[in-house]
Amino acid sequence: RLNTNSNFDFFHNLFKLYEDAIQGKRNHPTYSDNALGITALLYCPLKYHYRQSDFHTNQYSSLEILDGFDFEHTIKSILQDHYGAIDEFVVEYEYNGTKIEGHLDVYVPTLNVALELKNMRLVKAKMLPADTIVFNPEEYGIELTQSYLKQAGIQKTLLDYHTNKTNQVFLVVKTTLIDPSMKAKKVIIITQPPAVPLEDINTLIEAFHNEKKPRYPWECKLCPYTSMCKNAANLLK
Repeated sequence: RLNTNSNFDFFHNLFKLYEDAIQGKRNHPTYSDNALGITALLYCPLKYHYRQSDFHTNQYSSLEILDGFDFEHTIKSILQDHYGAIDEFVVEYEYNGTKIEGHLDVYVPTLNVALELKNMRLVKAKMLPADTIVFNPEEYGIELTQSYLKQAGIQKTLLDYHTNKTNQVFLVVKTTLIDPSMKAKKVIIITQPPAVPLEDINTLIEAFHNEKKPRYPWECKLCPYTSMCKNAANLLK
């Protein structure tokens, strides 16, 4: 029989082991020296700086993120077993001395198809779809995170550039939709964002170096580095 203190220790250890088990499934991408990932171009450059420094904060403690890792691992394993997919396929691009490395979650070269996998807690919808798999989110008033759509669009451009052939890149989002009446439904949303032109990618690279500020109004409030950021105090006023 467990007492109050041992209850705490037992479940604390249980879910710490759960977290370790999920993280152990993940293939953490590594970048070559001085290379930027695509996400570094889409968010505040200061966040990238702090993430690379000794101030690194553990960002893998939320169940939402762990669920995302588990979803990603399961889809990758299925595609590897049945289609010979490549995990964390790397595409490279360089502009004015800045090297970009895109790590596609999974790439199926025999089909010329790549998937960017995301897990989101909640997404608003004007109405709930009948099916669990949603191919036309706009029909239901579903608005996905713009940075996710742009990330997949950049991946499409760099994948075509890297492989010298035309590929399809799909954004696959596991989430719970909620409608105005507060009804909810778990779904998988599949969409194919448009390619982002190389000229726009070059502009993002220039902005990374020259505009050290958030790209979205909500970034500072959700950033794990706000307490140590010199700019955050002014930006949060």
